[in-house]
Amino acid sequence: MDEVTGTQSGNMTGQIFSTDDRLRIYPGQDADLDNYEQNSTVSLAGTSSFSGQLNGRSFVISGKGTDDNGDQYIDVSTSGLTIGDSDRNSEP
Repeated sequence: MDEVTGTQSGNMTGQIFSTDDRLRIYPGQDADLDNYEQNSTVSLAGTSSFSGQLNGRSFVISGKGTDDNGDQYIDVSTSGLTIGDSDRNSEP
């Protein structure tokens, strides 16, 4: 299990893309993306300040990669969840 440490700058741990029903998680540079296969699941858990809409839920991995800034990410599907009508960033 990897702790989500976020982007290299440390200012973002995830992004919600509401129109695509997608959550992009930045696990950090030490995470081994080979451990995250498409169509497998990941569970999110956090402290009491973590979003109740996401905490304790399992998500299906829809993709993974490295963005233009060199930050590794995992995309998961949020289809069927009501997590907002607008795109937004999640900060530590």
